[in-house]
Amino acid sequence: MVSELGEQKSLLYPTDLELLDWIYQNSPEKGQFLILDLARRNLYKRLATIYRHSKNEADWKDLLDFRRKYFGERSYIDFCENLQEQLLIHVRRRKGEIEEEARRQEEKYLTTALEEERFSRFEELMENRLCILVDIPDPERYIGADRPLLFIRETLEKRYLDPIPEGYINQIYEQLERHNKERMESLGVIRLFCHPEVRDTIRAVLNISDIIHITLQSLKRIQLL
Repeated sequence: MVSELGEQKSLLYPTDLELLDWIYQNSPEKGQFLILDLARRNLYKRLATIYRHSKNEADWKDLLDFRRKYFGERSYIDFCENLQEQLLIHVRRRKGEIEEEARRQEEKYLTTALEEERFSRFEELMENRLCILVDIPDPERYIGADRPLLFIRETLEKRYLDPIPEGYINQIYEQLERHNKERMESLGVIRLFCHPEVRDTIRAVLNISDIIHITLQSLKRIQLL
């Protein structure tokens, strides 16, 4: 291996590293950073989770529709990058407000996540690397397969044991399948992940509701482009 990845010590098998090395060499710079972190086991951490409930049905549908339409395309990365940009703006603004309030109160803000050295590192990462990833699940895979199960016909030898019409059986099966799919969709979650070095700074000034709101606003902004 000749890439920087090949020089990393890792717990991964050599064949896994060879595959990652090939992806690394054929990726843009931001993608290479992600592969390096994976090889180093410097894994992204969960920043927030969006659950489906009665008050966010429209937003949930928008997120899943966006996933169906753009997963695997540049627009999906644009969404992550736009969200990252908006989080950086909000964190900077909120940090300024905290510092202003601390000066008025003649106090020092308490959290170390906003100290100059750590905040400079936070800004460096947020400005130059892909630090925010949005994991929207594929609703078609909730039932455990890419395609619905097919009705399995009984053999002729056993038809006499079951007088129920085949059409009725199909109808019941479709109802069960629909119920199961709806149930599995209701259990699904959308997860936001971030680079491990930026999570504490974001969470120091933004709560979960703030992060989810910014996420939904970023989605609407991308949809308008």
